[in-house]
Amino acid sequence: MNNLTHPSLPRPTCKVRLVCGAPASGKSTYVQEHAGPDDIVIDLDMIAAEYGIGRNRRAGELERILADRNRRLAALAYQQPEQIAWVIISAPGQSQRQWWRDMLGAELIFLTAEPRELRRRALADPSRDKRLSMKLIDKWLFQEQLDKNRREALNVEVTPWEPAL
Repeated sequence: MNNLTHPSLPRPTCKVRLVCGAPASGKSTYVQEHAGPDDIVIDLDMIAAEYGIGRNRRAGELERILADRNRRLAALAYQQPEQIAWVIISAPGQSQRQWWRDMLGAELIFLTAEPRELRRRALADPSRDKRLSMKLIDKWLFQEQLDKNRREALNVEVTPWEPAL
């Protein structure tokens, strides 16, 4: 699964804007408000919707969606330099965001909100499974804090897929 979640990719030739944040932090809304009509948008939720798959995904479905996302990311290596691509990845932890930023040569846009606000937004969104959303928010917040603790304890950068210490 690591090859799917952290793929080796050719360097994009276009401008990439990497939009990261917790579930319900407003990543998709931000991109909808800022992307131009000819911009490329790469988002797991959008890809899943193209396959008729909701947010609650089974392992085989997730692998198919990740493979498609990675194919689209690799295709950015063949775009014109003036093209803009928006890539939405939740990427909990500064280490993961930096890994993606380095891989894509991207400008990072990090959206954040207080945990209470994330939960409020998720509960107010009729398209979200409420229980799953709470679990995903809690998992993201835990991984974000874990990454911060590891970096502080080790006083070094770690790769995003290293097991917890």
